[in-house]
Amino acid sequence: MNAIRFTNQIRGWNSRAKQAVPITRQGILKHLDILENAGLVSVQQQGREKRYTFTPEPLSDLEQWVHDLSAQWDARLLRLKALVESNKESREG
Repeated sequence: MNAIRFTNQIRGWNSRAKQAVPITRQGILKHLDILENAGLVSVQQQGREKRYTFTPEPLSDLEQWVHDLSAQWDARLLRLKALVESNKESREG
């Protein structure tokens, strides 16, 4: 899901959340506070309301970490495959 579509989906979410999510308002605010502390949403005060906006930038660090980890595992698995195949050939030959 791209950030613009996600932002459009959560725009005004805090005012509709009570109807859509079976948790208390305090529970919702606690989750939004955690997301804010993680840098995944930004908050703008508009009168008595707070507006939450998705900020996907912190996820790029996670994406890069997952990519690097995946590359490491791919390399390890290729080495393991080569080792297993060489042992198989030495036993057969």
